[in-house]
Amino acid sequence: MDAAYKPVQLVRAGECGLTVPDTAITNEADTVRRFAAEGRTITKLLGSNTISEEGSRKLSWTRVLGEDDLADLRRIEVTTHMVQRWVPKAFEARVIVMGERMTAAAIHAGNAAAHIDWRSDYDALAYDVIEQPSAVRKGIHSLMRAFGLVYGALDFW
Repeated sequence: MDAAYKPVQLVRAGECGLTVPDTAITNEADTVRRFAAEGRTITKLLGSNTISEEGSRKLSWTRVLGEDDLADLRRIEVTTHMVQRWVPKAFEARVIVMGERMTAAAIHAGNAAAHIDWRSDYDALAYDVIEQPSAVRKGIHSLMRAFGLVYGALDFW
């Protein structure tokens, strides 16, 4: 997708040398369907993962869009949705940046739901401290400088 469909953070991450999955930000059903037709697609809420629906509060995790989801996109126009290309991964990494210091932990999922969104089942996770490739370290430091940040928590795969 073209950069106009990406939030500024993802555009800047790409400019800093980090790999960013194809992304679309939209509230249009046709855009979601066209995007999903190009390959396996996930959807994420922007902001908090809690939503109010039919009088109750629910949690919404990152999930893979299936045929049923794409067939029924009612009320998608009510708010903006982020759809991204699925990135195959062995694990995810949470990187904590404090000034020039950087620490990363591999997050290993113990079940299918946690493999898609590790936040969905903390009990199914295992962690290891890891070293990031030098290109990733350089890209993260560049991204932090670009936004004038001295602290950040970023997720990678």
